Amino acid sequence: MTYDDKVILIDLRTQKEYFKNNNKEFQTQFGTLTVEQLQSDDSHIETEKGYKYLKIKPQFIDKYNHKRRQSQIMDIKDTGYIITRCGITKDSVVAESGCGSGGFSTIVAKICKKIYSFDNREEHIDVVKENMKILDIDNIELKLKDIYTDEIDIEEKVDVFLLDLPEPHNAMKNAIKNTKKYGYIVCYCPNINQNQLLVNYLLENHNEELKIEETMEVLNIKWICKERSARPFYKDTIHSGFMTFLRKL
Repeated sequence: MTYDDKVILIDLRTQKEYFKNNNKEFQTQFGTLTVEQLQSDDSHIETEKGYKYLKIKPQFIDKYNHKRRQSQIMDIKDTGYIITRCGITKDSVVAESGCGSGGFSTIVAKICKKIYSFDNREEHIDVVKENMKILDIDNIELKLKDIYTDEIDIEEKVDVFLLDLPEPHNAMKNAIKNTKKYGYIVCYCPNINQNQLLVNYLLENHNEELKIEETMEVLNIKWICKERSARPFYKDTIHSGFMTFLRKL
């Protein structure tokens, strides 16, 4: 079985979403969806009791949303801004430290040439390997390294180096060494105090090597629009993190 043998089922009454195998019948308290129904070309299917589901063939974002998570991942709004802000293309080489569950790397890998991903926890690396299979990705090179204390040497200097770490300033030496001249180092900090500590450290220690271009928080508000109702989806968390963009000189 591969991840192409999956379907997205949406309960049309509750809007609850299921990520299921299409070669095994789906049984619920409201009846059964057969294998023939799950493998058919029909988008609208219903159980023998008349309970209706919407069936969708999963695309990349569906698989991404149902991948395995070991830790909190970067929000896609932040990943999208980094891709655009740093100009990541099919020719770009990217590095990250703090791979987590591969939230950033598995999206960027679909765009760029190659990603080098470092993490000091083997269980994080194992999760990313599993998610690479789910998303059909083979251009992430995972390395078990502590970027705070280990010497990092990448075969080719990278265009963008993401530091998604509690103390990004302690990883700056390795990031600077392995980033191309005029390339970007991006520091992702959940808290503004953490970001302020980073900026003060950079001004004091790396003012001649790095240009601090901006600190950015991207806000994203989902809206509910149906019938006569149009309002923000209040359960959404608007804040995710602060991104400081550095240019290597």
